[in-house]
Amino acid sequence: MPYLDHPSALIRALAREAARRTGTDPLAYYRAGIQAAEPRVGAVGGLAETGSRADGPLLTALLDNPAPQVRVHALRALRSLDVVPMPRVTALLRDGSTTVVKEAAATLAPSATQLPADLLWDMLTDPQRPAVRRAGYRLLSRHDRLTALRAALVVSGDTHPRLAAQGKNDATTQIRNLAPHPWRTRPVPSLDASPAQAAELLALAEQRRTELTEDVVRLLRDALRPGPGNR
Repeated sequence: MPYLDHPSALIRALAREAARRTGTDPLAYYRAGIQAAEPRVGAVGGLAETGSRADGPLLTALLDNPAPQVRVHALRALRSLDVVPMPRVTALLRDGSTTVVKEAAATLAPSATQLPADLLWDMLTDPQRPAVRRAGYRLLSRHDRLTALRAALVVSGDTHPRLAAQGKNDATTQIRNLAPHPWRTRPVPSLDASPAQAAELLALAEQRRTELTEDVVRLLRDALRPGPGNR
């Protein structure tokens, strides 16, 4: 049936309506289409729009497809159907395709706290690939506030300008949010950092003093200083 696996979701929807009138089953068409030797990304998208969680195994098999765009669309489909095979998608965080790495991180973001922390910190310091570091940062940012701040301070010194700028901006925002202000009606949230954790955060901030500014480093030092308001 023409256009059932068109790249455009709107055209696919119109084609499905026409197909049903002629007795064609779009779902069966998509299920067969993604098992072809060279699956079309439109068929993957169509299955995401018409399939169910039962189609998870068919879509998971596409994560081994040699075409990056097929892997990307398979990830989107799995996310859409809420059937994400965590171990298999986690392996794609170091995929050879930057686009696949980005999509894998987006797929795992809601479950970021379930991922091994050691893996994410290792990704954050990957010596060669900014895409892997960016994915690690995105996932660490979904953890608790202490972890998110530590990750932002690390990334603020990244060799990739855009990633470093993001880390600097995020760290600055998080640190400023720790400072008390007269207009705040709620208590300033605490980082609940241990002495060792506080020392590490301050050491990272000192290393990034030029990027963060003296004022921001001072705010962090004040927020981490033991006292009635910082417990």
